[in-house]
Amino acid sequence: MKNPSLKYYDISISLYIPSINKNLAEIVNREKFPHLKSVIICLEDSILDNQVEEGENNLKNLLANLTEKKLAIFVRARNFEHFKQVLDFPNIDKIDGFVIPKFDLDNMDKYLPFFKRAFYFMPVIEGRDSFDVFRLNQIRNNLLDYFDSILSIRIGSEDIGNILNIKRECGSVIYDIPIFSAVITNIISTFKPYNFNVTAPVFSCYKDVELFKRELKIDIQNGLLGKTLIHPSQIEIMADMYKISKEQLFEAEKSLNIQNSAVIGLNGNMLETITHKNWAKEIITRSKVYGIK
Repeated sequence: MKNPSLKYYDISISLYIPSINKNLAEIVNREKFPHLKSVIICLEDSILDNQVEEGENNLKNLLANLTEKKLAIFVRARNFEHFKQVLDFPNIDKIDGFVIPKFDLDNMDKYLPFFKRAFYFMPVIEGRDSFDVFRLNQIRNNLLDYFDSILSIRIGSEDIGNILNIKRECGSVIYDIPIFSAVITNIISTFKPYNFNVTAPVFSCYKDVELFKRELKIDIQNGLLGKTLIHPSQIEIMADMYKISKEQLFEAEKSLNIQNSAVIGLNGNMLETITHKNWAKEIITRSKVYGIK
């Protein structure tokens, strides 16, 4: 059930788990992966059509036996009709919310009445609307009335690539590919100025640790907090990358406490009380949630 104190940074290290995963209960009960902050239990693209019933039963069993919630739980249904079915599952009120795949201008009106319910929602922008700034603006304008129910806007890069008949090759970060970079920029510039959190696309080349770190660094520089992880090996790496350095924290605190001047220089870096205020608050929040290096 919707936790009114839950914020986007509380769920940012999120593992994407097929609902048929045999270790689902162990993961959700935090017997594994202590740095994990949330899970997205997937009934959609990560399982086959003939596995849906098995996945649903696995989810129902998990919820029936869940006595203490140790991390945030989200469910990704297959489509709108399936979403309505999942809403009627026994004990569904134990989850925190839903990830809505393939959310676009055409299906938005079906979902919006449900956004006032006691759950959080994370729409995934991953269809043709990703390429159309006008349609993205329309989606954003409609979501403004439901802002308190939307933890994050998620970017579905795998589906976006599917539309273009492409897949990112291992060896490059997603920002190296102009079309992906352009789409991500469209989504950031549409939603972030209106205070929606936007999460970064998945990194599928999970064996390349250094490349993953490089992409995470660019995610953070672009203001993308949160990334759906597709392999447990990525959890601790991301947790470490999200930590704040002592220098960053000092600069953030200093910029919020500048006395008798609007601007100061610190370690060769300009700090402004007004224009760096939001950045400084974000740094301080991250230091409290993820720790200091």
